[in-house]
Amino acid sequence: MEAKILIVDDDPELLRSFARQFYKTYDIVIANGPEEGLTQIKNDPQIAVVISDFAMPIMDGVLFLTKVKQIEPQVIRILLTGYADLTIAINAVNAGHIFRFLTKPISKEAMQFTLAEALRQYHLEEAERQLLEKTLNGSLSLLAEILSLVNPAAFSKATRIKKHIRHMVAKLNLTNGWQYELAAALSQIGFVTLPSDIGDKYAQGEDLSSKETEMLLRHPQVAQRLLEKIPRLEAISQMIALQNEPFSIFMQKETAENEVTIGGQLLKTALDFDEFIQKGTKAEDAQTIMIKKAGVYNPRFVAALGDGILVWANWEKRLILVKQLQIGMIINKDVYSQNDIFLVSKGQEVTLSVLERVNNFHESAGVKQPLEVLVSIEKTEII
Repeated sequence: MEAKILIVDDDPELLRSFARQFYKTYDIVIANGPEEGLTQIKNDPQIAVVISDFAMPIMDGVLFLTKVKQIEPQVIRILLTGYADLTIAINAVNAGHIFRFLTKPISKEAMQFTLAEALRQYHLEEAERQLLEKTLNGSLSLLAEILSLVNPAAFSKATRIKKHIRHMVAKLNLTNGWQYELAAALSQIGFVTLPSDIGDKYAQGEDLSSKETEMLLRHPQVAQRLLEKIPRLEAISQMIALQNEPFSIFMQKETAENEVTIGGQLLKTALDFDEFIQKGTKAEDAQTIMIKKAGVYNPRFVAALGDGILVWANWEKRLILVKQLQIGMIINKDVYSQNDIFLVSKGQEVTLSVLERVNNFHESAGVKQPLEVLVSIEKTEII
């Protein structure tokens, strides 16, 4: 992806002059004033560096760059001013977290050097960010895989609601959708602390005692405590803690539309929708029931569900032997060992750890065969 440099000023002639000087070396885009600049930042993910004049109407360069940081914190920010004012410089650094503070007039060579340094800084930070994301995602994938071994039913539910949330995020055009999907994938991690018999009874729809119910209802807060210690997962852990909270508690608060409460509402909607589907309720009937429950769900999120389930027409049902089981298949009937140990729940996608679990049990105690699975005919998963 070609990195772009955005120049923001209320002087059209200055913008044209800047573009003429540097268009052969860099991919330059211009914005006539701060409002147009913010629109560019929101709509163009290729912008890596932004240079803003200080003296502009509506908002000055410091305020503009502060807003840029709020929208796209990874963009490198440079302030250009005709005033060699120390106060302006300090405010710019503190509020806008700028990379460079430049005073006019500035030579072409000095600007060329600054732009090269800014792009170098952007690429360094981007490489570090990607490395951290890969490391974090790998660690979290391992965590989810462990859940699949400890509590297959909980992992299967997390896998299903992740697909529902992916569908809602796309329909609602929400930004940073990855964090909502990650919250879904880890939403059931608190089940690892529950006695296995409670998890099994809950998964099979059996009645729980009041004490067991109390323990079960605490699993989101347990998950929050487990995850909040991991860097960059603070917000996601808070979303998970809110997964059972009704929409009504957010309706009168200013926080109703922040990312944490949106994540909690998405989880609540997806979890309850999945529960209806697992009990045999048709998707459209489940939506109708949920919409009628005023204050329980965000109506926009329920409407965004669509039918939100696997397109079964794109999957072929097969009966197979254990040796034929492959990664990517979906278990269509609970899998048990020959001595009736529950191994994999219906609806769970076969991952490497699931495959290893089934194969290991088959070698030691035997697995009841044939296995009923769904095999993908097409890649389409959500409609």
